[in-house]
Amino acid sequence: MAPSNTVRWSPPLWGGISSTPSVSPLATCRSHSTPSSASTLLASAFVPATVSSSPNNAAKPSSDNSPLHARKPHSAEWINLLSPDTYSPSSSGSPPSLPGKIVPPRSGGVAFSMSNDGGGCNLFYFAGYAEIASGGASTPPERFVVNDLWQFAPYQDDSSPWGWREVKHPSTQNFIPGPRLATALAVLPSKGKDTLAVLLGGWDPQIPGTGGVILEDVSVLNVETMEWSEPFSME
Repeated sequence: MAPSNTVRWSPPLWGGISSTPSVSPLATCRSHSTPSSASTLLASAFVPATVSSSPNNAAKPSSDNSPLHARKPHSAEWINLLSPDTYSPSSSGSPPSLPGKIVPPRSGGVAFSMSNDGGGCNLFYFAGYAEIASGGASTPPERFVVNDLWQFAPYQDDSSPWGWREVKHPSTQNFIPGPRLATALAVLPSKGKDTLAVLLGGWDPQIPGTGGVILEDVSVLNVETMEWSEPFSME
């Protein structure tokens, strides 16, 4: 069920270059000045804190007697999409449909978004440093670099799965960028053509203690077909 109007705080997400504990990016913010709608939810977003009208921040009238323009009140807070307490009660009393998570949790990947034909927005997450708990306090967790791609599906209704789901590439796919973290990505929208996401370099730690490899490759994801390609070799 859709999140209720009650907004609860959750810790900020770790992303980009990070040495912090890995987490699954599933928090969102809701603007207090917009309707509570599933279409307004993002997996990771934040709007600056409250800005209110006051004599100190109101615009001054100009010499040509133009109207006074004051800033409108606006605020936002983080909410935890994985907490049942975030959601309004169901009329049937059934538990809320919680969003899917990225598995295993990770840090240091790259998130990117782009507009779709329906006027909405697609959100993706690629690669990162994954962690699997060992199950014992004396045994350290297993950590490794990944190269999987995930997409966030917004809430539709209680009967439809939503949240993060792994993208399955076409069976004809013969190239996928290698595992990495601390990478960069740029989206190149093109009117009348397929939208492309260009992945640039990164770091592959490889065997612990070796220092790994700083990558200099360039890869391109066609977001319409979900196919990766290597435009040219850096060698």
